[in-house]
Amino acid sequence: MAIKTLSGHITFQQKGLNSNTKEAFSKYVRVIIEYFEEDRLDPTYGIGDKVVVDKDVLYAVNEAAEANCKASKTPLIKIMSVEPLTINGFPTLYFSYKRKGWEGQPPVIVNVYRIFNRYESVTLTFSYREAERGQWGSINENIIKYFTFTKKY
Repeated sequence: MAIKTLSGHITFQQKGLNSNTKEAFSKYVRVIIEYFEEDRLDPTYGIGDKVVVDKDVLYAVNEAAEANCKASKTPLIKIMSVEPLTINGFPTLYFSYKRKGWEGQPPVIVNVYRIFNRYESVTLTFSYREAERGQWGSINENIIKYFTFTKKY
């Protein structure tokens, strides 16, 4: 199944979460899919080789996690993992972090996969309450297990 959007951004979450409906907070999971086409004039154009985690990548990951936490007004607790992966033949930068829950809710784990395909990339972000890891972990694993691009460059 191929999904296309004009904005390149899809969010899946429980009904009522954005409107702050009390019932929506009994469980928490959010899946965000963002699609990016590479700018062929950009000096990093054509990234598709194995991801190397160095100090620049670690700095960028920390900055991204802090910016995401600031945007949602949920302070960063700690970076948990940063590592290169290969998902279905595609080089991937994976990182995860823990942040405080929104408005006093329990802590949340955020797993981010940046998957590269030379001319395009996708960022898959999975977030769920730390206490609900067992309930949502299999969904996270299945999405990663079956993820692919329409074309492999």
